[in-house]
Order: sequence, then C-alpha cells, then structure tokens
Amino acid sequence: MQETIHDVTAADLARIRQWVRRNALRVGLPAMRTEALTLAANEVITNAIRHGGGAASVTITTTVRNVVIEVRDRSAASFSAPVAQPAPTEQRGRGLWLARQLCDELVLSGSHDGMLVRLSSRFDPIDELIALAHAPRQVGNV
Repeated sequence: MQETIHDVTAADLARIRQWVRRNALRVGLPAMRTEALTLAANEVITNAIRHGGGAASVTITTTVRNVVIEVRDRSAASFSAPVAQPAPTEQRGRGLWLARQLCDELVLSGSHDGMLVRLSSRFDPIDELIALAHAPRQVGNV
C-alpha cells in the first residue's frame, strides 16, 4: 500500500505522527519499532518543513516486511546525515542523526526539485514470534 499527503506543515505534525503509527502497526511492525520509526519520521518531517520552504510531501509505503517513509521538500540545499553524534556545541544535525539511529535505513538525495529523505524499518513477523516465545514470563498475580 502507498499513500501520500502533500503540503504538510507544522500544524499537521500530530496528525502525520498518528498516520505513520497507524500504518506501521497495521502491517505488524512491533510497537517499539513503530514508536522509533514515528519519532524518526517526525524529526525528518520537521526538518523538511523548517529548512525546505515551510511544507513537505510525505509518502508511506507498506509491505509485509517493510515500512518506508519518503519526505520531500523544496530545499535547494544538499547535505548528508551525520554519521557520528553531533557535539553538544553543534547547532544542527541532531534530528537527522537521531533519525538514522531509530530506523534501519536513512537515505538523503537532493536535486533541483528539492531534497528527498527516505526512512525504512524492516521486520520479519516470524522473528517477532520467536522473540515473543522466548521472552521472560511474569509469574504471580498481576
């Protein structure tokens, strides 16, 4: 499934976070990974709005093993996500660095049309079931 929302502004961020969360959970992304992806998407979308002309387009594509979020803005700038955590004295770079830590893939590409940031989280439903089966169980009254 693929769906795009155009002209996302700061006023839309809460709605977009709910949309990302709902779609990720719908296809079976585990709750913790869903929250991580939602936070990463929020950081990237906020950056796109702030530095890319005040609005962004957000596309979410879901499959049985992958959730991909693409954020496009109108920025003419081209940059890359920091590989190392920015120093406390750095003014910028934490949002993209954090997003990179929270998802499996973060790719940036720029063109004359603007910037594209692609985030993805992969998962294997069988691996998730195995992890649940081996998780410690609580004993006693809860």
